[in-house]
Amino acid sequence: MFSLQCNSEYTMMLFSSLCVCLSIAFVHCKVYELFDRDHYHDLMQDTPEGLRYASVIAFYNDTKECRSAKDALEFGDVGVASVNHLFLGQFEFSTAKQRIWYEYDDHVNLPKKLGVDDYMNSKEECECPILVFVPASYADDILDDYLRDPMLDGVEIWDAQTEPDWKVWAWRSLEKTIRIEMDIPFDFEVTVNHQTINAYLKKQNIPWTETFAVNAILSHVEIRAFPGDTIFISSNPELTVQLSRVRKKSTLLATKPTPSAMNPTYEVHAAMNRLRVVQFDDDTWGFDDDPRREQITASFVAPRPSAT
Repeated sequence: MFSLQCNSEYTMMLFSSLCVCLSIAFVHCKVYELFDRDHYHDLMQDTPEGLRYASVIAFYNDTKECRSAKDALEFGDVGVASVNHLFLGQFEFSTAKQRIWYEYDDHVNLPKKLGVDDYMNSKEECECPILVFVPASYADDILDDYLRDPMLDGVEIWDAQTEPDWKVWAWRSLEKTIRIEMDIPFDFEVTVNHQTINAYLKKQNIPWTETFAVNAILSHVEIRAFPGDTIFISSNPELTVQLSRVRKKSTLLATKPTPSAMNPTYEVHAAMNRLRVVQFDDDTWGFDDDPRREQITASFVAPRPSAT
């Protein structure tokens, strides 16, 4: 993080509609340059509502000092969630108004709408760059109207004094709590395989694989996961010994699963807040996740118009 004296002529704006690949040290990074808020909203609308993802946007000015500070952060897609789970953007604001042909109205001012203006005004010195985390809920709340003012719940500006590593901060911001629900009294286990690039988990000394036991007496359990992790039922649901003794014969009870069956694996995404356990026709066990998510892969998201 680099500090420089604030200058009121650094009017904020988004730089270019092109996605640029920057060479920073030995890091290959894909960062999307933005024109303004409308352009950012358009990019979020590339995917349907309910399937959109979070963003980290770097706000900077076109000075040697600021560019050096941004480059030192290695701001790119190495060591962070993949492009279908985290959008990385950058906003150059020193020549903002000159870079668009239309009038720079208030509604297109992305840094003002995200609170960057207020943040800068609260500081005696301008920090450069300023990183902002924008949750997936913001992108979903755009709906199909790019002029809409989405809810700002969860929007957070990176504090380098509290957490010097922006990647740790970004991963922490992506953490989700998923509620696993089951409406029949079976004991089972759910396993989450975390991504080994997760700097937050590494800092917390949390294992890459976590298994959570679901008690038959409880209606649900809450587990921790991050977009891009994988999750599956690792121990087939079965009645406990106690419940087996008191169970009444009924044709409505679920069929006992085939022990040798491979249960499907699911990729965690931003909208995965609640999963209900289901048994499929082949006797495997899984969740009722939105099947549309299977199409939202990194290869699907990445081929936006770009220049290198």
